[in-house]
Amino acid sequence: MRRGRAQARLELEAALEGEADRLQAAKQAHADHPSEETRAARRAEMESLAETRSWLRALHAIGKAEREITRLASRGATADEIRPYEQQITHIRAVHGPLIDAMAQLASAPAAEAGGELPPGAAEAAPPVVRGRARFGKGGDV
Repeated sequence: MRRGRAQARLELEAALEGEADRLQAAKQAHADHPSEETRAARRAEMESLAETRSWLRALHAIGKAEREITRLASRGATADEIRPYEQQITHIRAVHGPLIDAMAQLASAPAAEAGGELPPGAAEAAPPVVRGRARFGKGGDV
């Protein structure tokens, strides 16, 4: 159980890294130049971070309940044993359903282009050269 919580915490932190950076920048901007505009920007970033965190936690809770249902069903559990997890999923979807749907729609949307399209041949991709050792053992023994 402890490992699952630690993994969930790491996943949450990784997913929120960009959001947290933007919030920190907004906080710093407000600290440097306090004004209504910087306060509103900071508040908007705080709300965005809270919304994203809520969405990720809801997805994690649904996944956890679904895994528990699968585990119980595989060992032949009764419907009464499975029902609380189904109710939990129903409750989470009732509370966070619109947010989950909106985030899924955003995730499936094509990525926004920052500076428009580049002309063909304007960018080149050069993957790094990977070199391995020619010999695994001494004297060239494989």
